[in-house]
Amino acid sequence: MGAAVALRAGVGVGGSGVAVLVGAGVAVGAGVGVRVGVAVGVGGGRGVAVAVGINEGGIPGADRAAEQITHFMRMEQMEVLGQVTATGNVPCLSCGYGIDCPTSAIPWIFGKVDGITEDMFKRVEDQTEVAELAIRLGREIREHLHKQI
Repeated sequence: MGAAVALRAGVGVGGSGVAVLVGAGVAVGAGVGVRVGVAVGVGGGRGVAVAVGINEGGIPGADRAAEQITHFMRMEQMEVLGQVTATGNVPCLSCGYGIDCPTSAIPWIFGKVDGITEDMFKRVEDQTEVAELAIRLGREIREHLHKQI
């Protein structure tokens, strides 16, 4: 049994039989989707696919990233306990160029705006259903680990 924890581009490997895959689905420039999430697992392991991205304005960033992470886990013959997706922020909100950039995703998501406002930012902490699901799946992983000890 193998375990993998991937946080963005970092990968860790251990022997617990559990994988937690963290990915990021973000829109860059003119709508190019970028997904980050790599894991190393051994068949028979269990895991949760986690992705944070833009799920607004018709951009299925986090959902698509979680689906691809889940597919990868299944290819590695791992049991997928679930998917956790959260809505994050387009990098254009904090890059420094914002609405002045010719490839800004801000108009695509928010329409024509005069500037960046606080209400445009999404906080994972405010997405209670995401936290509840993550806690439930985390408990399932804990129960699996306790059974192995």
